[in-house]
Amino acid sequence: MPVLILTPELDTCNKDGQRMVTILSGLVQWERDLLIERTKEGVAHTRTQGRVAGPKPKLSSEQVTAIRAAVDGGQTVSEAARAFNVSRQTIYKALRR
Repeated sequence: MPVLILTPELDTCNKDGQRMVTILSGLVQWERDLLIERTKEGVAHTRTQGRVAGPKPKLSSEQVTAIRAAVDGGQTVSEAARAFNVSRQTIYKALRR
């Protein structure tokens, strides 16, 4: 289906317009591949420095130990979540670790 792009003026009804769209889409794909490559290099670099991508953990290992003891002692997950000011899902994730 032919397309008419007004700015810049590209008409895909003729061969020149189709060629230009092909060239531009190739450049866009090349730039996207470069962006992905740079992102992977950046993540690898930060990992070599000992940093991990993503949000910081909400609970320390000491807090996780305390939560485990509290839940094993009969405290509900909801009570533990309120006591540590986190969501129930965070408690469940901590208990799975």
